[in-house]
Amino acid sequence: MACRVKVRPRVVQISLLIAVIPCAVAAQPSLNKKEAELRSAFQKVVQSVNSGDFPSAETVAPNANYMDSEGRIAEGPESIRIVVERERGAHRRQLEATIDGVRFISNCVAAVESSWSFARDSAGGAETQSARHGHATVFWLRSGGRWRLIAIRSHAAPLPPATIQPPPPAVSKSEDFPSPMWSLILGALISLYLGIVVARLQRYRDLVRELARRRTHNDGYPVGPADLPRAVPPARDFFFFVERTEWALNAEGHTEVAKKVDLLRSFSFEAGVQMEKMLGDKNKGQSIDNYFSWFTEKYAEGNKQFSAFERTFWPNFWSLLQLWPHETSPSKGGTTVVRDPWFQ
Repeated sequence: MACRVKVRPRVVQISLLIAVIPCAVAAQPSLNKKEAELRSAFQKVVQSVNSGDFPSAETVAPNANYMDSEGRIAEGPESIRIVVERERGAHRRQLEATIDGVRFISNCVAAVESSWSFARDSAGGAETQSARHGHATVFWLRSGGRWRLIAIRSHAAPLPPATIQPPPPAVSKSEDFPSPMWSLILGALISLYLGIVVARLQRYRDLVRELARRRTHNDGYPVGPADLPRAVPPARDFFFFVERTEWALNAEGHTEVAKKVDLLRSFSFEAGVQMEKMLGDKNKGQSIDNYFSWFTEKYAEGNKQFSAFERTFWPNFWSLLQLWPHETSPSKGGTTVVRDPWFQ
């Protein structure tokens, strides 16, 4: 029966491996045969490192990982290859490794304790002054009748001060082992900033969409002199709504849009004033037919320029992207546009 395991991209815990790997004892070869196969797979990995063919899909699992003595992790065969090539250095030093012991954690999981060194170059010369050596625990998984390397925990022995040399400049520590904490903090800050920008854009869209809806369905227009008592209150409410919208756009920094909304505010204010005058004259028993005809003509003339005028709005993108919060109220006293009266 085949063994299946999912190696997490972090430190493999022995207790977790035992818990998640089901193995059928009857389907496994004898202990001596398994150990012989494991030792053969170990030597194949050493040979592939020295020949430059590492990693091989035959001996290395696709989700293998490597952790050095400082807790830095390289994930995947390609990242492990970069670490190995860095250890070999420009002299292409050969890997020498011996097996110190084999432990079978389960029928298909084993740990190999080994001693290793990069002590001579590929031409077989004498040991170099920058020789590296140490110990490692290599975890193996038996799957499909074959042992594959799934994790390496390396413990490099300290070198004497006279033999320590700087690492090769071609590969930096940050490239092999990026700091997950800084990546997490940077990602959180970017996510927070983008959330703020999206929320600002949504507030702007809500203001403009509600303005278009209220303007299109404005009930503050009388259809005749007798309709004035009904039309005056909604006309007054519409004026106050437009005024609040202009104020909010100014506070959000969309001053150019607020200037356009100010035209609608002044129009609705003057229309409301004329309607209240007509209603007052009507209540006094005066005839307002001519007055109402004049009002209807001026209202249609002024309202013509507000037909779908929200489509001409563009938000202030600098205001959307600025890093600091918006003001709680307009800081420049609004954006009132000076123009001739609508009704004259």
